[in-house]
Amino acid sequence: MGGEGDDDLLLDGEAARAMTEEERQHVFEESRIVSRQAYLEKREAQKIDSLVESIEDEKRLFEGVELTAKERRDLAVKQRVLDLVKERNETIDTGPHYVMPEEYDDTKKPEARSRRYKVLDNRYDQIEDKVEGTDCDVHEALQIQHAMVGRAKAE
Repeated sequence: MGGEGDDDLLLDGEAARAMTEEERQHVFEESRIVSRQAYLEKREAQKIDSLVESIEDEKRLFEGVELTAKERRDLAVKQRVLDLVKERNETIDTGPHYVMPEEYDDTKKPEARSRRYKVLDNRYDQIEDKVEGTDCDVHEALQIQHAMVGRAKAE
């Protein structure tokens, strides 16, 4: 893995002497875990490369030769394993698993206020107000509609 956090595990001589036995054990365990993860990544890459080379060799060496049922089955299994590994590697999400939300509650920034209220108003943007009129409004609308229909018939 060899990331940025590895520097925390490497200690100079003075810091190592000042640590307690429990702290040393903790640093040792952390470095062992990091080392193991790096080893497993390298080992996986080596195994995949070895499998690819093995499949290519068998295809090249036995190109014109009739294979037995066991040899065909072994080659099919190797190819299936390689396909599954490639599929798994494509589906692994290497991006961040959690993204911190934007800070919208900072009152020192002028745009923070609008972002703050935008979050609150988002739930109402999709809701349409369906306010029915009062009895008087409904009666007037009906009277206007009847008048328009009556006028249309008269013409």
